[in-house]
Amino acid sequence: MKKIILFVLVSYSILSGLAQITPCEFQYGKTEKDSLKCWEEFSLFKNHYDQKNYAEAYLHWKNIVNLCPCSRNAIFNTTSLQNMFDYLIKTTDEKEIQNQYIDELLNTVATRHLYFPKHYTKGNGLGFKAFYMIRYRGENTEDVMKAFDLFIESIEMEKENTLPNILGIYFRIAEQIARTQRDTTIIIDAYERTTHYIETAINNYYKELDKQISNFDNLKEIYERRQIQRDDYENRKQKLSQDTVSITQLINNYKITLKDIESIFAQFVP
Repeated sequence: MKKIILFVLVSYSILSGLAQITPCEFQYGKTEKDSLKCWEEFSLFKNHYDQKNYAEAYLHWKNIVNLCPCSRNAIFNTTSLQNMFDYLIKTTDEKEIQNQYIDELLNTVATRHLYFPKHYTKGNGLGFKAFYMIRYRGENTEDVMKAFDLFIESIEMEKENTLPNILGIYFRIAEQIARTQRDTTIIIDAYERTTHYIETAINNYYKELDKQISNFDNLKEIYERRQIQRDDYENRKQKLSQDTVSITQLINNYKITLKDIESIFAQFVP
């Protein structure tokens, strides 16, 4: 652990500069040597991460971010970041180092869209930044209020594309603030914002499901006409099935979030 702490103290400034960086000029580093090093570091990161050796994985993750942050979008994956930083934060006794890990995570999710704009958006990053502020600093009133404002900014940027968990957490924070400040306008505003975007999202995803049915029918038709080989047909069919499952799960998650929001809001209705 001392090795990690020393590494953080020496290299903490790497991530702090992410917000000023524009899209990468070199995907795998400036030189051939950098590229080889980049692939080596990613392989080591993945191996340690898969084995849940998060402390070691973090060291290689830092090297990738420093050397070739545009190499793989997987290094900014939300689940990977959360698992790794959760471990580091919870196993660190020194408050200063713990806060540095938290700051590093917040900055990473808020700036990853600069490197992979096709995979991450600024609004999504702000939403997760707010989420982690609540997760790790939820006992601090000032941080809660900052997170609350970030949630609103994120949701208004993402609109109906806002993830269900972000909408749900935002509404629960709005509930806490409304009760503390005895101001029902806060919860009313949050209710109108969340329900509008959730209902829009559900409607949009049902339309996507309708398209998927047509896609299945079209795929079957071209296969029966022998316009594609069986292997190609099976691969496309599997991809369509996976997309359909994902869409269905998203709809269910939105519905669950909406039900929770309506249940909480009912407590404020005379």
